[in-house]
Amino acid sequence: MATVDVKIEELSNLVRLALRNIGFNEKDAEVMCRIMMHAEVHGNNQGISKLYRPQDMGYDPKAGEIVFERETACSAVVNGNRRPGMVALEAAADAAIAKAKKGGLAVCGTYNTYTSTGMLAYYSEKIAKAGLIGVVLAGSPEMVAPVGGRQAIFGTNPICVGIPGPKSGPLVLDMATAAITLFGVVTSKAAGKPLPPGVAVDKDGRPTTDAAAALEGAFQAFGGYKGAGL
Repeated sequence: MATVDVKIEELSNLVRLALRNIGFNEKDAEVMCRIMMHAEVHGNNQGISKLYRPQDMGYDPKAGEIVFERETACSAVVNGNRRPGMVALEAAADAAIAKAKKGGLAVCGTYNTYTSTGMLAYYSEKIAKAGLIGVVLAGSPEMVAPVGGRQAIFGTNPICVGIPGPKSGPLVLDMATAAITLFGVVTSKAAGKPLPPGVAVDKDGRPTTDAAAALEGAFQAFGGYKGAGL
């Protein structure tokens, strides 16, 4: 398959335009574009691969304003009111940074969001660059089968940790508890490339390297029963 080099600025403009065409307002499109492009330039599949299936972007024309609920000096629950997950999680991360700077510790969570929160390393790196240790967790719909199973009952449930580091930048670990992520499979399907062996099963529970079959079946947990346990 032929490849085309595109300048980062040009690609950013295209992503921003695509998000606006889906229906997102200018502010939300800017936030989502920034997070998706952060993933793209770092080789993470939470970038523009999300636009391969616009239905996954989850635009809700009835979305409301983000509301901070049950807020304390060191915590908050962020009601996304059907706004994009990336927009709500950035608001939560910013609030956590401000609260932790004042009190030394903060826990902020989001709910009632629409679509993916994107590359978790974006948020944990932001927290770590503020001089704090950040732990960012996310759930997902059922996509992962238990060891030896064929039915998806777990989410890919990523875990991310960011720790302040030297001048070269913070130390960041960003990992799904699945052997492959949804958009890793989507990217392979769009590129017509096979999946690595051992990461997915088809709808009949047979190991597959076909991305389309994997999307109809289930992903495997990484590390066998240990990943499934996480």
